[in-house]
Amino acid sequence: MFIVYLILSILLLLEEYIRLSTIGFTNSYLSEEVFIGLFLITSVGYLYKCRRQNLFCFETFFLAFSFLIIFFDYLALSTTSDAGLIGSLWGRFSDVIRIKTLYVSVLATFIFLLGSYVSDLKAQKYLLEASEKIILSNKLGINDLKYVSKILTMVTLLYFVYLFAIGYISSWFRYGTDSSSYVNTKIVYLTVLCLSSTVAQFSQYAGRTFSSVWEFVKHLDKFYLCVIGTVTFLLLISGNRNEALYVVLPMSVCYSILVKNITNKEFLVLFLAGFLLMVFIGFTRQTGVENGLDEMGFNLFEFTRDFGYANIDSMYLIGETDKNGVMGFNLGIITLLSAIPFLGGILVSAFGIEESTRSAVATSEGMGISYTGLGTSLVGDTYYTGGIIFTFIYFYLLGRLMSYLHNRYYKRKIINVYTLVIYSFMLSNAIYCLRSEWYTSFRYIGFSIILLFVFGALKIRTI
Repeated sequence: MFIVYLILSILLLLEEYIRLSTIGFTNSYLSEEVFIGLFLITSVGYLYKCRRQNLFCFETFFLAFSFLIIFFDYLALSTTSDAGLIGSLWGRFSDVIRIKTLYVSVLATFIFLLGSYVSDLKAQKYLLEASEKIILSNKLGINDLKYVSKILTMVTLLYFVYLFAIGYISSWFRYGTDSSSYVNTKIVYLTVLCLSSTVAQFSQYAGRTFSSVWEFVKHLDKFYLCVIGTVTFLLLISGNRNEALYVVLPMSVCYSILVKNITNKEFLVLFLAGFLLMVFIGFTRQTGVENGLDEMGFNLFEFTRDFGYANIDSMYLIGETDKNGVMGFNLGIITLLSAIPFLGGILVSAFGIEESTRSAVATSEGMGISYTGLGTSLVGDTYYTGGIIFTFIYFYLLGRLMSYLHNRYYKRKIINVYTLVIYSFMLSNAIYCLRSEWYTSFRYIGFSIILLFVFGALKIRTI
């Protein structure tokens, strides 16, 4: 049984982790090749057993890019003699912290899979309740959703025009201005409006049959398509890859859940094309469009360099936490509460929260990098916040949640627009959540749900 194998693997790694914590991590008898083999067997085994009918899921993205981050040194760093800043930063860490980070990262991923598989097992008893027809479980009807979608799209356009008028859109084209950072309220509001509009727009067509994707697109509101298309285009050409994904991927998620399941073949083609596009945008953002093709150098290191920074962040944060202790939950709790618009700034000012306490800031300042942001990593940030116990708890609950939502949509076919916001954003953020703080997603999700709830409630009360 897969569950037995997974639990035994976790216990084996945990026992070795505890042993090495007392005698030193350089005494590990597991080589990196063994870790790679174990990771691949476990990940592929889970996807085959639980997701082979729906590879377009959170787990596929999460596992694929976790693999690139955790084993970046073995897969990519070793293939180049000119690693630049990454190579310089990598050389600062001892073998002890490298090996410890490897154990923590692999254990966290396996515990994520344990949470996912537990939800999959629980979902089996609901298969008898599965429906061939999609059921909208919230109070918003088709007309309500049309109203909400039109209002949200109009608000999105007005907000976009406002950003353009104050010169904020032009700042997207100046890489390094931090215009698209997670703490920038303007970009948060814009992507939240796009996400909310998409969920309301697509939910109108739940369960309807269309002869093709293009036939479905013809039925979408043209005003919505123009606004979303314009925002996406400007985000892409300005190099804001993660924000562009927050706009585009929810459309794919909603289509797959509400209209027609994206097949594995379609997903793999789209995944490869999207990955290459994101890599190309990353190169042109760093080297300039005019010479990006000449300087990028198509090799594995160049294709995956961004994931190397996440691994470096993990090593730094784990090392600093072991040295100075955990940071605690103050900033995380404040950020969770800031899911309510405008409350975050008030709370930060009231409690005197320092920006430097964020792990994304601590990595750059701690390693003396002032000209660029090193970001953070999910493994490192959870460890930095609450140690290894919190890391394991967070990854387990993340696995439980995403697997529960997947089974609710694809097996039971029970759709709620508010939980659809959660799944759509989390899948869209599956790549970049590995390079962000653990509480980041809550802000986007909270804003989106509040918007849908408020405008939906206003429509229902007018009936």
